[in-house]
Amino acid sequence: MTKPTDYYIDAPVEVGDGFSFSGGKYSDGPSPLDEWFKQGKIVKAYAAFGSGEKAKDPIFGLAMGADSQASTDVFRWFCVESGSADNPSVILIHGFPSQAYSYSKVLPILSKDYHAIAFDWLGKNQDHKFGFSDKPQPKCGFDYTTNEFVASLESFIHEVSGNKVTLVVQGYFAPVVV
Repeated sequence: MTKPTDYYIDAPVEVGDGFSFSGGKYSDGPSPLDEWFKQGKIVKAYAAFGSGEKAKDPIFGLAMGADSQASTDVFRWFCVESGSADNPSVILIHGFPSQAYSYSKVLPILSKDYHAIAFDWLGKNQDHKFGFSDKPQPKCGFDYTTNEFVASLESFIHEVSGNKVTLVVQGYFAPVVV
């Protein structure tokens, strides 16, 4: 009997696809996750307000640079779109601890009849590590409250699809969507 290789969670690269549920790649070497990133794009949505503090380097306390993990004005969301924008839109919302990559096998199937969009949530703190989107520090433009997640999702949806959408959600973020 051969081992299945489709759904390894936190497996070494040689037996999995190089993807980690804990927030990214296993190594700096090439992996299928690189191809996933090439398929995607960055969408700017949701102004950085939070409690109004400016993000600082967590170690040295310096102001964050232009290439930092969080924007100072509008957050950058990573998403992958598949299918014609003329088709009805379906937005795929991953759970925790996951990324848009968890829908990588679903997007091609949905793209036949829909404009399918999978995105990485904003976030990185002790509880949130999601893919390639901005990772603001708590209280520095994003407060990690349910209301903040709801407002940011509404902003993202408005940016990627101006018309009616169908939402598919799994796990942790179901309350945000409801």
